[in-house]
Amino acid sequence: MEQKITQIELAARMAKRTGFTKQDSENFVRMFFETIREGLLQDKLVKVKGLGTFKLIEVSDRESVNVNTGERIRIEGHTKVSFTPDNALRDQVNRPFAEFETVVLNESTSQQEMERIDKPLAEPVKEATEGKKTEVKQEAEKEAKPSVEKTVVVQPEKPETQDVKKPMPSKDSSWTKRFMMLVLLLIVLGLCYYLGLNHGREANEPQPAPTDSVEQTVVKEPTVVKEPTPEELAKNYPQVEGGDYWIVGEIGVHEMRAGDGLLKISRKWLGKSDLMPYIVVFNGIENPDVIPPGAKLRIPRLVRKK
Repeated sequence: MEQKITQIELAARMAKRTGFTKQDSENFVRMFFETIREGLLQDKLVKVKGLGTFKLIEVSDRESVNVNTGERIRIEGHTKVSFTPDNALRDQVNRPFAEFETVVLNESTSQQEMERIDKPLAEPVKEATEGKKTEVKQEAEKEAKPSVEKTVVVQPEKPETQDVKKPMPSKDSSWTKRFMMLVLLLIVLGLCYYLGLNHGREANEPQPAPTDSVEQTVVKEPTVVKEPTPEELAKNYPQVEGGDYWIVGEIGVHEMRAGDGLLKISRKWLGKSDLMPYIVVFNGIENPDVIPPGAKLRIPRLVRKK
């Protein structure tokens, strides 16, 4: 692969191979490189199993020569990123060249010696030709002798059985079920406590004496103000297609500074870095990678969909 690949092209290839949406693939690729960058700034070393190791290396000052003017110049020290591939990735890349044999040729190697090295390659062809002649001769001798027929029993091949892997439940669904069961248990306990408390109060309160006349009391029902649902509020704001949350309002404004990133802002305001697409859609950002310092971003209020 001679040409360079951008993040957008890499996300497009990922979406084509995995079946994910283009937006999810772009978010994953952007989050992957953002995580590596933050890890290098914090620990100076990031190791990804199956891919390789990213490491920051300090390069000291050195002198060089300008090829155009011949003047000696000084190159200041800087920090560069080095990458060492994992053994599995290195073996996979070098697998097509594993059968190659290395032959060391010196400058003094003559043409005759190079031709002598190539001669063994032709010997197997000669041996194969002689082997074929021997096989033809043996077959002719067998035809001259009386042949004995042998019964060959062919056993039917057993159909190959494919292991069908059952889809493993995702962690998010298991935690959601546990949370819902815990909430349901708390509601049941609260109802039991409330009913037991009211029953005890009724037993302790004195009963009124029976009267001949029956008084009718009129109870006015309280007026209930119906609050708008999240679905109704979400109609007033842009939404993330296929997202798990509704955008129902705004909770604040963040002013961009040097070194800020959308993942960092999402983790600070919304508690999770993967909620960054909601900030992009809410502010109508076309290029999330280029946001100038001083720009003010509105932070959306999110409500999980039922």
